[in-house]
Amino acid sequence: MFLTTQERRQFRKAMDSLSVPQRLFCRLLYYTGCKVGEATTFFPHQVRNGDGTILLGNTGEKLSERSIPVPPALIMEFSIHFSTSKMMVNRPLWSMSRSKGWRIVNEAMNQAGIFGKHATPTGLRHSFAISCLEMWPKISFSQIQGWLGHRSLDLTLSYFKAFALADEIDGNLEDLWSYF
Repeated sequence: MFLTTQERRQFRKAMDSLSVPQRLFCRLLYYTGCKVGEATTFFPHQVRNGDGTILLGNTGEKLSERSIPVPPALIMEFSIHFSTSKMMVNRPLWSMSRSKGWRIVNEAMNQAGIFGKHATPTGLRHSFAISCLEMWPKISFSQIQGWLGHRSLDLTLSYFKAFALADEIDGNLEDLWSYF
């Protein structure tokens, strides 16, 4: 249940047609792999201009606080459109429910021509994880685990099941490592 590389490109292009707040909401999901609930409770101080990261965190059982590097253009776009001098820093950037967030992503998916069970914020999160895993070993498992906020490396490694070759790997991780 994740977007293919081509579908990620289509989604990225479709985001350009959204209003600025909706576009930034979708880009936050796209570039960080965060959950909708994290995005709808995202505060201005979580944009870290100094080191080019987005600070995310959740007190839930499986997610922990983390800093995720994002493209400089995204940091700049947040700075321009959500200047802390223009708004109250103790309020989320978006005042919307999680279901509204899902509808925004669904609208962008429809505009991108992406349909199905994977055309959701969860599909974006999973495709973020898969994209990171495709960069392994340049991006380590522990980095990916940290960016996703997983407290357990086993949870992060479960994304390998999404790879087409997962069925060919008999559970021996050394076989997986040698493949890459």
